[in-house]
Amino acid sequence: MNSNIVEQILQLRRNGMGMGAISKELGTSYIKVRYHCRKHNLSGVIANNLDASFETFLANIKNNHGNEVEYVSGYIDSEKPVLVRCIKCGDEFSRAAQFARKKSKVKCFNCEITKRNEHHQRNKEIKRLRRVILSEVIKVTSSLKELKLNQCGECNKQFYSERKVRYCSSRCSKRKENRRKELKKRKARLNGHVDYSITIEKLIQKEKNVCYLCGGQCNVSDFYIDDRGSFIVGHNYPSIEHIIPISKGGTHSWDNVKLAHHYCNSIKSDRKIIEDTGQMVLMI
Repeated sequence: MNSNIVEQILQLRRNGMGMGAISKELGTSYIKVRYHCRKHNLSGVIANNLDASFETFLANIKNNHGNEVEYVSGYIDSEKPVLVRCIKCGDEFSRAAQFARKKSKVKCFNCEITKRNEHHQRNKEIKRLRRVILSEVIKVTSSLKELKLNQCGECNKQFYSERKVRYCSSRCSKRKENRRKELKKRKARLNGHVDYSITIEKLIQKEKNVCYLCGGQCNVSDFYIDDRGSFIVGHNYPSIEHIIPISKGGTHSWDNVKLAHHYCNSIKSDRKIIEDTGQMVLMI
């Protein structure tokens, strides 16, 4: 660019003329005018035009963002940051002075965080209320259905449910499955049919809690748990006794099982029982 034009640009700029006005006055591009002004530290607001520029800045804030922020301090020119205060929460933050010219909303970081937390809490409360409403609707619907009386196949406990089920709880169902797996490992399955429905609870009810070896009462509370968590039973704890021992060809079926004390069962081991005057006698 001609040096005379550069001198004219700088002179007009020092006189307080804006860059756009200079480019129109001299018929040159705005980019070249801005380049030479910045090169000679004449960008931004010229000193003699600072008051007018500041008033324009304040007017723009009032017109475009009067309900959002207010000016605090730090104005130098339109390209430097200024400190503003959020009208809603009072938080102070920095923004480039050019924001005053734009009509787009000025976002306060503190207000955005608060709004996000409120939105999250509101959604959380809505979900909670929805769960409560659904649970109440389900309760009402369930109460209208006819409940059926069932008997647990594991513990013989009677319970009500909307449909016919075999077990009163998942605990009983797991106990039945574990017992089935355990009996599969033993020799009992080699002797014939295995009745997986046999349980201590059912034997206690059937035999009226009486040991068929000694005639004494069994005690399901005769146990303790040691420091290692092992389950230790006492003499009177009930157990399943096979009349004909499994090792002698006996089956795990209702016609071959009786209720016996754990101690009596241990003494009998795999020996047989004989009848004498209608009583079962233990051969020791």
